[in-house]
Amino acid sequence: GYTFIPPEQMIPVLEQVAEYYNQNKYKLDTILPETSQPESAVPKKKEVNNDIAKDVVNEILPHYDAKNGGFGGEPKFPMPDALKLLLLEYTKNMDDRILQIVKTTLDSMLGIFDYTAGGFFRYSVTADWQNPHYEKMLDVNAKLMQVYVLAYEATGNANYRDAAEKTIKYMTDTLSNGKDRFYGSQDADGEAAYYGKNQGERGKMPMPAVDKNVYTDWSCSAINAFIDAVI
Repeated sequence: GYTFIPPEQMIPVLEQVAEYYNQNKYKLDTILPETSQPESAVPKKKEVNNDIAKDVVNEILPHYDAKNGGFGGEPKFPMPDALKLLLLEYTKNMDDRILQIVKTTLDSMLGIFDYTAGGFFRYSVTADWQNPHYEKMLDVNAKLMQVYVLAYEATGNANYRDAAEKTIKYMTDTLSNGKDRFYGSQDADGEAAYYGKNQGERGKMPMPAVDKNVYTDWSCSAINAFIDAVI
């Protein structure tokens, strides 16, 4: 599995897949796991209770990267839903260990924040958050803005408020038409040169293209985050 494959690397990957399939298509039934389950194997429904949240938190914590913040290795993704759950868990139980995990992660994730135009890049190529993949996604920015708002409320850290406010401005100015719709993303292709320029040179380059497709679920995430920010 891959997160991203540059075009020049895609051809050999597809050739490898095609070759593997041609050599093994007659025995796939024996080497692939069973994908369907008999009806009797489907788990029975259970009542929703607070133990579910605790179970999920206990699944998240072992993946914490104590050195760099965040969860897992490289490429390092923000995982705002996990951070939001941890913040909610902290507000319930006031567990300082969980708060410290969130704070370390939020501080480290500022490495993929665009301090000039605002907003967060999609992920870091490296585990230390210092090499952004320059695409900006609506859903990522909406959820991260919400997390930084919640973290500011919990800690009073002005850096979190600043990041949230600049993300709001970025989403309003760039990932929306300013009136009645949000846009899906801002492109990454070729943008390393754009974001690598200093402040004086950036004004001479065209802004990375914005994908103006509208996605209902991402737009709902943005609306929800804006409501939280206003409240």
